[in-house]
Amino acid sequence: MTATASTNTSDETIRKMAYQLQFYEAQAKQLQRNVEMLQEALEEALSTQAAVQALSKADGATIFPLGARVFVLAKPEKKNKLLVEAGAGVMVEKTCEEASADLDESVKKIRDGLTKAQEQLAEISRKANELNAQAEALSRKPKEAR
Repeated sequence: MTATASTNTSDETIRKMAYQLQFYEAQAKQLQRNVEMLQEALEEALSTQAAVQALSKADGATIFPLGARVFVLAKPEKKNKLLVEAGAGVMVEKTCEEASADLDESVKKIRDGLTKAQEQLAEISRKANELNAQAEALSRKPKEAR
């Protein structure tokens, strides 16, 4: 193989690696967005859990979070009854214990999804780092050696 043919092959390999790195970068960005969304969902579920626990222990008027640093002082008419969204805008009446159990399950699922997304992100980062190191090593080879 001539030096020119070898150089062209190396350049083509580096280009392919660059495309693969761009693909890994796009995957990493999407996974990072997923991680952020899951973290927000986890925070919301944990906050809701705390509010449900506060309601179950409430004796009289209590402050309840509405979101975005807004609270309401209220005295529930039915101390141990909550309306929980079942989907498609349908509300179901549940006890604090039932709602808390639902939230426990949601928190578990969110944490599992978060762990999986973080593992995938770490794997993509590892692959990208390996490929980047290979591309750098290949590009450093003297032109004669290529």
